[in-house]
Amino acid sequence: MKLLGFLLVLQVTTPILQASPQRTKVDEGSKATIACSLVADEGVHWFRQGKKPDPEFLVYISGIGAQNPAAKDKYSVAKSSQKVSLTVKDFRKEDSGKYYCLMAKNRALKFGKTQEYYVEEVATTPKLTTTSTTTKKTVNTPENIERTPTKPVIHQDGLSCHMIIWAPLAGGTLLLLLALILVSIVYCRTPRRRRCQHQFRKRPIADEVRRPSNGYY
Repeated sequence: MKLLGFLLVLQVTTPILQASPQRTKVDEGSKATIACSLVADEGVHWFRQGKKPDPEFLVYISGIGAQNPAAKDKYSVAKSSQKVSLTVKDFRKEDSGKYYCLMAKNRALKFGKTQEYYVEEVATTPKLTTTSTTTKKTVNTPENIERTPTKPVIHQDGLSCHMIIWAPLAGGTLLLLLALILVSIVYCRTPRRRRCQHQFRKRPIADEVRRPSNGYY
């Protein structure tokens, strides 16, 4: 019940403790020793207010020096002549926050001075990369014109001028060739009568066939 009462009071009083804490920069990986401003004649609780809304319990040390740490490898408490100090080992970025001590005495809660310890984050600026764009202009010289292949003009119907011109010519030529072959085949298969040259010569008439010139025998 006492612990619940402590946490309830902490929720109410934490905003007051965070008014203007003392800030201390800590190198990452080093130790940070935080002294409590209270006269520790009773048991002392240590808390840290980090990025989370609720305070985090770290360690408790009784009036006779007995410790009850949340993490033994991380935190240690030293007490001497009613002075208490908290040591955070291997301080990291996640250990950054506001530290304060709390003591319950005569049914009253006493808060020590709030101290803020943090690891400075190195801001890395992104490296700007500049890209230079150069446009190369080509001059239409005779050499370039000869080397540049000419592309046929494509009409909206997807056919080129060359196809429109040469297709009918090629088709007509093919038809003429087929007609010539067909005529040659028909002509060669038709039977022809052979004529000799002597058939056209005048044949001599026999003497007994001839008639007298006067028409009498």
